[in-house]
Amino acid sequence: MTRLTQILSLALGSALLTGTAAAQEAQSADLDALLACRTIEQDSARLACMDARLEELAGAIESRSIAVVDRERVRAVERDGFGLSMPGLGGLTEVFRGGSEPEEAETLEDGTEIVYDDSGAIDEMRNVPVEVYETTRTGDLRITLANGQVWQQIDTTRVRVPRSQRSDLRADIRGGALGSHFMTLSYGGRAFRARRIQ
Repeated sequence: MTRLTQILSLALGSALLTGTAAAQEAQSADLDALLACRTIEQDSARLACMDARLEELAGAIESRSIAVVDRERVRAVERDGFGLSMPGLGGLTEVFRGGSEPEEAETLEDGTEIVYDDSGAIDEMRNVPVEVYETTRTGDLRITLANGQVWQQIDTTRVRVPRSQRSDLRADIRGGALGSHFMTLSYGGRAFRARRIQ
């Protein structure tokens, strides 16, 4: 594979992302100019066009006015941010979302299953290992997951986990209406409302 083909594959296979609307328009213009080179019929002219546009694109990447981010990296950010209100993240994750993709899931090394809805957003995290199970002074649960997320119960549902089952406890967390979340612990108890606090 030639260097030109590698750069072109990287540019076309990755999302070009920036923070401002003006930069997004510029990014679109850079990519559109590169893609427009494909319509040139004469080989040498097409190659010259692609070389010039790729140099511009490489310069934009090197100057950090455009960032190349792959889908897995965006999904890792979504997993880390699941349950937190991160308004700016929506624009980043929308790049990889279609409107008609079927629901899909991925399983991580620790056995956690991430379920994505048909828009590509995280709908549910299943089988997440629990590191710390504790009860606050007010009687609510505070759950620290192995991935570092800390969740706190925000309803009055009584949830009891026998001490004998706390060592290999796992949690399922699913999104609800208006940004709410519900957690169920692996011992088979009832779902309770939870909010991510860290």
